[in-house]
Amino acid sequence: MNKYIYLFAGGLAFAAFWMQMFAIPYAYVVFFVGTISMLFFRYKTTTESQDFRIRRLQRIQTLALCFLVAATYPMYINHNAYVVMVMIYAVIELFVLFRWPSNK
Repeated sequence: MNKYIYLFAGGLAFAAFWMQMFAIPYAYVVFFVGTISMLFFRYKTTTESQDFRIRRLQRIQTLALCFLVAATYPMYINHNAYVVMVMIYAVIELFVLFRWPSNK
């Protein structure tokens, strides 16, 4: 059930990103709701691990998500800098994806 909530929040952020690209009004509100929901979900589902690598990667993911939340302000003032922040988020998430230890 929790992963569907996270997917819905990510879907909101993704839809709002495209809404902003096509200049649909109040896209920044939908984006903000989606990213705050993702941040809250990440906070609630963070596991306390003894492995230093996992704790470090979880902190990196939270920092990346803060870039996504901060991208709301450039959307609000109709500046294109939000694209850079979304790309920073995507690159960091890709880094974490490849650095996460496998469960063998």
